[in-house]
Amino acid sequence: MSAQNIRTIYFALLALLPLVYVSKSIVDPTLAPRALFLCLCLWVLFISKFCTSKNHNIALFKAPLFIVTVFFLITSLLSAWFNGFNGENAFVLSKWLIATVFFVFTTLLLEKEIIHQKTLVYGICTFAFLALLSAYWDIANILMGPYPLIKKLSEIKSFFGNKNLLSSALFLCVPFVLMASQENQKMRFFSIGLIASSLPVLFLTQTRSVWLALLAFVLIISFFKLNANKKVRIIIIPSLLFVLTLAARFVLPAFRQKIPTNFIEGFLFKLGNSKTFNARNTYWSNAWQMWLDHPLWGVGPGNFGTYYPKYGIEKANYQMANGTETLQRVHNDFLSILCENGLLSFIAFAALWFIALILIYRLIQNEKDLNQKNNYIYGLSGLIGFAVICFLDFPLERIEHQILFFILLALITSESLKTQKGKSDLSKNKLFAPIVFSILVFATSVSCLRLNGEINTAKLYQAKAQESWTDMIYYAQKARNKFYQIDATGIPIEWYEGMAHFGLGEISESALCFEKAYATAPYQIQVIHNLGVVYEQKNELDKAIKYYREALKISPEFEEALLSLAGCYYKKGMYHEAFIVIDKVNIESRNKRYRNYLVKILIQEMNERLTEISNPQLSSYLAQKITTRKDVMLFYWESKKQHRNFTDYIKSQLP
Repeated sequence: MSAQNIRTIYFALLALLPLVYVSKSIVDPTLAPRALFLCLCLWVLFISKFCTSKNHNIALFKAPLFIVTVFFLITSLLSAWFNGFNGENAFVLSKWLIATVFFVFTTLLLEKEIIHQKTLVYGICTFAFLALLSAYWDIANILMGPYPLIKKLSEIKSFFGNKNLLSSALFLCVPFVLMASQENQKMRFFSIGLIASSLPVLFLTQTRSVWLALLAFVLIISFFKLNANKKVRIIIIPSLLFVLTLAARFVLPAFRQKIPTNFIEGFLFKLGNSKTFNARNTYWSNAWQMWLDHPLWGVGPGNFGTYYPKYGIEKANYQMANGTETLQRVHNDFLSILCENGLLSFIAFAALWFIALILIYRLIQNEKDLNQKNNYIYGLSGLIGFAVICFLDFPLERIEHQILFFILLALITSESLKTQKGKSDLSKNKLFAPIVFSILVFATSVSCLRLNGEINTAKLYQAKAQESWTDMIYYAQKARNKFYQIDATGIPIEWYEGMAHFGLGEISESALCFEKAYATAPYQIQVIHNLGVVYEQKNELDKAIKYYREALKISPEFEEALLSLAGCYYKKGMYHEAFIVIDKVNIESRNKRYRNYLVKILIQEMNERLTEISNPQLSSYLAQKITTRKDVMLFYWESKKQHRNFTDYIKSQLP
């Protein structure tokens, strides 16, 4: 294949990547489809250029960035191996493996000048243009709708699934857009237009991690641009930081104290919300504890969501505490690598960033050409800004972010190789083609099976909503495979199949499915609770109680488990224990079982307490006062509103 055709492939890969988006027929519209798209592009490059190539520049395989990347992959594989190697491990590893192959291909082609920096820059500018076009389409649709823009900012997501991923992808494009501005006059105008149109989108999406990254980006560029005037640099940069600190400390919190009346106040009200920071603080604390429990090999790549309930649900929001939401990512790529892959993998990951920053800083120091020096400065600023985003979010989970990140690494590595003395170290490498072939076969297989699993899971959700139990079983069996056992919400596919069997009255089959789901996700409270439910249906109450208690140990406020445990105690005649449990349920609960269970348990509890108090006058008074089910509940709720112990409240009714 000619060099021009290879350049066309690279341009098409980057330009078309945002358009690889499957809307409603799949659980995640971008992740698996883009992984498969990258695999297919790499297959084309491999077959046309690298499969039959006899010689490769082995200097690349001695380059520090390549070595630490390989070490990172090896330690990640070991982490997966020591943690049982499941579908989540396989998918995460496949993404890193194809990203590494992309990095190697890109570096070799850049070093041989088959593709050029301009090829990549033009492709990424097109990427940014299409992303912005779709983002403005989202904004236009919101403005034409019935709701004000401030209420629908989360719907500005373009082709990226959510607004934060859109913002971080746009940020990663910024260094390349600035590089394009130095190509020619047309590209300069086009680049200025892209930057100008990006700013309103980045403003509206309110992704604070990206705002911090942009601040870091501007400060790094200012550091180099103002290098000739150290006095100006010393004054401007600290002053800017001081103003931003004051705004964050005093201005934004002030808007949390009043109800917003216009767009600006509403925008600042949302921006000053500290809930996100507090949530991340909780996530990080629990992830740190997770790593302390598994220091060397972590819990396995992609397994954070499976293990997280063990550490954090008792401090979570209502949805998470009741199992309707599951935290799948720690919102910090560095901490995610540490707790999932373990210490050795984290050291390699940190070294990857550290070495990249050192290499590009050396390129800046040694470069004489002003335009190329500016390109290196943009690359360095982009890397540091992206590190800020990675510290506050999880962009490296996404294929498009990995591609843009590894393009920066490939540019750094290829330019570093060119600066080395002597010619390229060309040599035949017999292992190169077989290793790349094996990686592509593995990654393509994983992506295809993952895609198939997500397509059938989307149909599974529809069947569940319609309570079509036989369809649920069919799609659950079609969705589940070696590389896909857990859906995007952290629920094992066997759980859905178990729910369907339960709906059909097939209790034994349901129990078997829930047992398998429990083995896959031992801390998922919905799974644990439903396992208790089937044993309760089989009248094995002690087993049911065991699982209900286990679910409540993870999430003490899990309402379904509280009611189920109270019901089990009631069936066993343990009325006081039943009362202690149901007393923990919020009296404003709308659960249909709550009032039904509450009245029965309260009647038994009041009878036991009155027998214990042994006061005929009190018993007679309450018998006259409380004559209906509603009276029983109102009497109990009054004690709760007064924050009084129920027994003491009964005693206080003495005439």
